[in-house]
Amino acid sequence: MKKSEKILMAATKLWLQNSVKKTTMDDIAESANVSKMTIYKYYSDKDTLYLEVGSYLLASYSKQLMSISGSEAPLNEKMAQMITVVSAFAGSGDYALCQELVRYNDALQAPFDQYREAYERELYALIDAGVAEGKIRADIERQMIFYYIDMGIVYYQHNEHYRNHLNDDAAFQNQFMTFLMGNIFIEVIPAR
Repeated sequence: MKKSEKILMAATKLWLQNSVKKTTMDDIAESANVSKMTIYKYYSDKDTLYLEVGSYLLASYSKQLMSISGSEAPLNEKMAQMITVVSAFAGSGDYALCQELVRYNDALQAPFDQYREAYERELYALIDAGVAEGKIRADIERQMIFYYIDMGIVYYQHNEHYRNHLNDDAAFQNQFMTFLMGNIFIEVIPAR
């Protein structure tokens, strides 16, 4: 692994554990096993590090979303994969970290908006494909379906108790996904 990547990974890990404001450049250097000078060689200041970490995370999750909609998997699997990726982004703390980093570096707003646009575009593409294939109800406006799914994801992002319950209880997760998909899919195939 390159030193620049080690620094990004160390910063991300520490910021998720201790918060951005409580983590010093010395902490990051120690965790990455590099000198503080080495950090400044790759990242001129903390603002640059904020931008690079946030951009890396947002680009990584955007890429995952785009690869799902472009795959040959059946629609219900694509939808479940997309929800899994977006949920992982929230559950890992990466989404909240990116939101925090936007507050510290305005230049990160554009990559954050690009992630949101990719998320919306890919979810709408899946909804449209489902309607065209006769798998998603056509009697509900696509925007309503989008908001219905998004509402569940946003709640997941902001409610730790619910997130833990959904992640730790497979029966509850299966029931929830069947319920969620049952309201928009014409025929629901239970999650595995």
